[in-house]
Amino acid sequence: MKHMEVKKRGWVKNAAIIFLAVMLVLTFFSNTIMNRSLPEVATQYASSGTITARIRGSGTVAANEIFEVKTDRTRQVLEVPVRVGDVVDIGDVLIVFSGDVSDELQAAQDALHELELQLERMLLEMSRPDGTLTNANRAIQQARNELTEAQRARDRVPYSEAAISQAQDALNQANSALRQAQSALNQAQAGLIQPQITLDAAMTVLAEREADVAEARRWLTELLLDGITGTDLDNARLALNAAEAARDTAWGSVDDARAAYDIAKVPVDNAQLAFSIAQATVEQHQTELNTQVGYRDEWNAANNFVRQCQQTLDQLIADLSLTQGGINIDNSLEAINLRELRREIQEKKDEIAELEKGDGSSELKALVGGTITTRPISPGDQAIADDVLMTIENSDRGYSLSFEVTADQARRVSVGDQAEVDWWGWWGAEEIRATLVSIRNNPQNPATGRILVFSVTGAEGGTQLNLVLNQRSENYNIVVPNTAVRSDSNGDFVLLLESRSSPLGNRFVAQRVDVNILARDDTHTAVSGGLSSWGDFVITHSSRPINPGDQVRLTDNP
Repeated sequence: MKHMEVKKRGWVKNAAIIFLAVMLVLTFFSNTIMNRSLPEVATQYASSGTITARIRGSGTVAANEIFEVKTDRTRQVLEVPVRVGDVVDIGDVLIVFSGDVSDELQAAQDALHELELQLERMLLEMSRPDGTLTNANRAIQQARNELTEAQRARDRVPYSEAAISQAQDALNQANSALRQAQSALNQAQAGLIQPQITLDAAMTVLAEREADVAEARRWLTELLLDGITGTDLDNARLALNAAEAARDTAWGSVDDARAAYDIAKVPVDNAQLAFSIAQATVEQHQTELNTQVGYRDEWNAANNFVRQCQQTLDQLIADLSLTQGGINIDNSLEAINLRELRREIQEKKDEIAELEKGDGSSELKALVGGTITTRPISPGDQAIADDVLMTIENSDRGYSLSFEVTADQARRVSVGDQAEVDWWGWWGAEEIRATLVSIRNNPQNPATGRILVFSVTGAEGGTQLNLVLNQRSENYNIVVPNTAVRSDSNGDFVLLLESRSSPLGNRFVAQRVDVNILARDDTHTAVSGGLSSWGDFVITHSSRPINPGDQVRLTDNP
């Protein structure tokens, strides 16, 4: 019994010793254990320094000039051979019209006819028979005969606007077939490029193998002439055999490549033949169209002669009527009305002549080179005079891009500065050049806003670009790493590392300090606020998210 009580007291003693040991360990190492659970932070001194700030902005490249394509008369659209995005040169066909007379020309011709009828009625009313005016009447009769003969000569010309329209339609179809044949030929020729490259490579290898054979044969011949036998002679023969085997293999590659080339060349020959046929068809229809246009020109010349005869007749009749009207006819109301009517007729003739200058053309061609940006007109539509039928970005006038900045940023740049293109994810950005050409007030915010305008080369209209522009360098009292600056709904701030004493040692706490950002470059930010440029530690990185007031531990600080 006594032995058992002694054993129980020993167990209690051992447990007390273990408990005290554990408490001692926790007391001495509690600071280390606690630090291990805190987020780890890296810090850096706030200091003064120089900032070369960068202005970053993005915008869309736009042409400096947009050319509006219009027609001065209303006509029916037959074909529109260009689409949005196509690049055109000066003289390229944009719109093909039908061969019908324009509405404006037809209206002017109808108005002229009415004026001429009105003139004839006035002359008939003013004229009176006079047997003494035989010569004047004879001249009038001769003028009537000449007018009749001129009209007959005009009517004998085989001119037909419908025939011109048909010839133009046939030519347009032939040109479309020619373009398709050209596209097929280009595609077939593209398919021949790789077989040609393979054949050229095989021929190059064959030439090298032939050279190897020649060299091995020369070596063997020299050994035989020198009477050398044994290993050297055997090696020379083996080298010759190997070179000949390699040459034979190269010949096989050449034969295979030539066969593949011949197979690929068949579509090219077929496409070339189709292209030649389409080209001959275009030339045939062009000749037919030229013939029909020649008939029209001949008819127009004959029609002009008819008008001259009509004018001569009108003048003779007018002279006769004035003679018959007496010496005071110039002062009469009829003479005044007659002169006014003749003036109106002449103005209408001039208007018709101006309209006829371009009315015979069935094509509207590009006056500037550039890219088609809009094309609201389609085949079958009515092209209304002075309406915008399509727009062209005039590439000759260059391209520009603009974005908004603050007035303070604008003061640190100058016209002529070169901007860098943010090339991340943009293929070919090294070819793009952006030059600052203008600094304008922002009309939406003229007091504190500005607009930077750049001249852009190497990019097309509609391209989205991100530009970076270096400002002039300036010294600032407080500069911190970019990673130290944070933002929330209350503004910009940094987390300052503060040291606090405790019974278990120093504790580090993250404290918020609000700041104002003055400038920024790729690595540092200039700020103002509650920071000092001497002795203030700002937190730049942390092992996990932290908030103001959180306890933290420094890197490599257990």
